[in-house]
Order: sequence, then structure tokens, then C-alpha cells
Amino acid sequence: MSQRMTIINKHLHEIEEELIQLAGLIKALQVIETDNSAIVCTTNAIDHQLRKLEHAFYGHWQTLTE
Repeated sequence: MSQRMTIINKHLHEIEEELIQLAGLIKALQVIETDNSAIVCTTNAIDHQLRKLEHAFYGHWQTLTE
């Protein structure tokens, strides 16, 4: 496997991990009862994960288009 393909594969796995974490947070939010502090904590975690995913996506996009 070429070095470029190895890098692309690594980036795709990183994005996949972020998506898995976000899916888990969304599922948690769906089952939380009306505990406002739990909802706020979970939505903050989702926001944090989305920002990380956005950063990773655009960083990887740049790598793929070079």
C-alpha cells in the first residue's frame, strides 16, 4: 500500500471514530429523561465532537486534494 493510501486510510478511520462517538452521544440524548444537567452535558459533548469532526474533515480534505 502506498504511503498516500496509508495516510488516507488513517484519516478515514479517524473520521469514522468521530462519527461513532457522535452517534453514541445522540443515542444517549434520546434516552435521557428530563434531567436538564444531563441534557446540557450531552449537547455540549456533541458540540465538541462536531467541532473535532469538522476540523478533521477539512484537514483530511486538504490532504486528499493536494
